[in-house]
Amino acid sequence: MNSTTWILLIVFIVVDVWIISFFVKRSLRKQNSQLVPKGNKPRRGKIPELPPIVKAGSPANELVGRLEAALPDTYQSMLKQRVMSEHPDMSEQEYEWRWQELKRFFIMCAVLDRVPMFSKDVDEVWHEMLMYTYEYQQFSDRFLGRMLHHAPNTGTEQVPIPNERAWFDTVYVQLFGWHEYSAKLWGAFFRVPLPREELDL
Repeated sequence: MNSTTWILLIVFIVVDVWIISFFVKRSLRKQNSQLVPKGNKPRRGKIPELPPIVKAGSPANELVGRLEAALPDTYQSMLKQRVMSEHPDMSEQEYEWRWQELKRFFIMCAVLDRVPMFSKDVDEVWHEMLMYTYEYQQFSDRFLGRMLHHAPNTGTEQVPIPNERAWFDTVYVQLFGWHEYSAKLWGAFFRVPLPREELDL
């Protein structure tokens, strides 16, 4: 064998070894990821502790009591079980955040005439809540005195009327305060300014 043949043979061996090691590593990575139960896989960093539903001195304190009275424990328990089974990758702590943000959304629906749903994550819980049609009707009647119809999330980047998002942000922060994790669920706050003429009024 001449030197060119030896060089080609060595190159082929090195390439073969590299390809085999690549597939072995990939296979090991896949096996290790399957060993971790889905619900225990880390998501977007550590989820912070849940703050109170409204900030101290909020004008919505009375509405919180009315909301909790309109949500029987059995309904809340069934909803949690359904959401967790439909979304096995969701941690319990993430569910609690989404559920609290949905409750805040309902409180805003009692304050404002119309509240768009700006969060896909929160909307997923609302959608599962609607699967219990009788219980949902009872909740709506007890809390609002009327049926609260589901308006699906339109996506945070495609706000239909910018003023709606501006008012949402303003009322939300007045009632509940601001938290970094809430902004992860709802999208960035205060990107859309309130119109000057409405502020003057």
